[in-house]
Amino acid sequence: MADAEAAGSREWWADAAVAGLGERRADAGAVGERKPDAGAAGEWSADARVVGSGEWLAADVRGDDGWKVRLGEGHRREVLEAVRAVAVRESGSVAAGDLGTVRVGLPAAGLPATELPGAELPGAEAARSKAVGVGLAGLKAGGDERAGDGAAEGLWEGYWLPTLGPVLRQVREELVGGRGFVLLQGVPVEEMSEREREIAALGLGCHVGGIVAQMAGAPVMHVRDTGADPAQARTRSYEHSGRLGYHSDPTDVVALLCVRPAKSGGLSAIVSSVAVHNEVARTRPDLLEVLYEPWWHDRRTGDEPDSFYTKPICVRREGGGVSVAYGPDYIRSAQRGAVVPPLSAAQREAMELLDRLTNDARFVLTMDLREGDMQFLNNHVVLHSRTAYEDDPERRRHLLRLWLTVSRP
Repeated sequence: MADAEAAGSREWWADAAVAGLGERRADAGAVGERKPDAGAAGEWSADARVVGSGEWLAADVRGDDGWKVRLGEGHRREVLEAVRAVAVRESGSVAAGDLGTVRVGLPAAGLPATELPGAELPGAEAARSKAVGVGLAGLKAGGDERAGDGAAEGLWEGYWLPTLGPVLRQVREELVGGRGFVLLQGVPVEEMSEREREIAALGLGCHVGGIVAQMAGAPVMHVRDTGADPAQARTRSYEHSGRLGYHSDPTDVVALLCVRPAKSGGLSAIVSSVAVHNEVARTRPDLLEVLYEPWWHDRRTGDEPDSFYTKPICVRREGGGVSVAYGPDYIRSAQRGAVVPPLSAAQREAMELLDRLTNDARFVLTMDLREGDMQFLNNHVVLHSRTAYEDDPERRRHLLRLWLTVSRP
C-alpha cells in the first residue's frame, strides 16, 4: 500500500461533492453539463485526458500486492477486544423502545439521513441496524475524537485501535490519493456473532471515513440474495444473485466486509474509471462529450416520477481530475419511467463503449472475496461489478456494506 506521507501529497479526491439525495454532483460553480477543454465548434481537444490519482491498468496491479493489507494476530485481537467492549456497552445502553429514534451517523454533505433514497428494510433488520449505529455521529473519521449524547454517550468508547488505527489511516490515504482501492484481509468474523460483525464493520469504517446512512437510515446493509426479482421496480442490486454491471455507489467510498462467500461465483471485479475515461478520450472523444451531459437514472423507489432523476456520468473536478458515476442497470431501468425520454443513439453507443471497455481484460482486476476480507473502493475513480453466484442453502453468501464519506483530517 502507498506510504501514508507520500499519499498525503497527492491530489485529494475526497472533496468531490456528495450532495442532493445521495447523488454526486459538480460544485455549484462547475455545472454538470460543463464540457472541459472544449474547442471551437464544440470539438474536444486532445488534452481531454485526465492525469492524476486513480488511473491504473490491470497489468499494473495484478502482480503487485501493495493494495492488500493483511491483519496480523495482534490486529485481529485488537479488533475483537474493541468490538466486544462496544457490544457490552450497547447491551446496557439501548432500550428496545429507543431503536426508532437513535442517531445513525454522518450523512453525505451534512444531509439528514432521512433524505437519502432507498427502499424500506424489514422492521427487525432496520431496528437492528439502527441500534448498531448508535454513537456513530460522534465517532469522526480517523477515530481521533469521541462525542455523543443521550443513549449514544460512551457507547463507542473503547473502539480504539492503537496499532491498527494508523494502518487504517493509510488505507484512507491510498483511497483518496493512490489507486483508489484497498483490500483488508483477516478481519476475525469467524469469531463473532452477527451483531459483533456489524459493530466490527462500522468501527473499521469509522477509522477510514464518516458513516453515511443507507436504506431506511441504516448505517450498515446486509448484502445477500433475498430471492427478489431484478425486474421489479423496487428491487435493489444487492438483493439478488444475478450479475451486476460495472457501477459506482453514490458516496465517496463503499466498503464490503465478506462474512461468507458464495458456493460458486460472486467474484468482485473492478476497473479504474479514470483509465476507462481516458481510453474514451483517446478513441472516441465525440462520445466522451456525451458522458458529460445529463442522463436519466432510476432510484428504484417505485413507479412515481420522483424515482427518476438526471445527472451526468462524468463530472470534471476543479483543479483537475474527474468523478465518474456510472450504473448501466439503473440507467436502463430508468427507461420504464413515464417522464424519461428514450436513450439517444449517441447515448446507446456511449453505453456500448463503456460496457465493452469495462469488460476488457486490459482494465479488469478480479477479487475473490473470502471470509474476513473487507474491500474499500473510491467511487469517484473505481467502478465495480459482481459475477452471478450460486448459494449453498446452509451457508448463504453474506456481505456487510458501508457507505463512507471522507474529508481531510
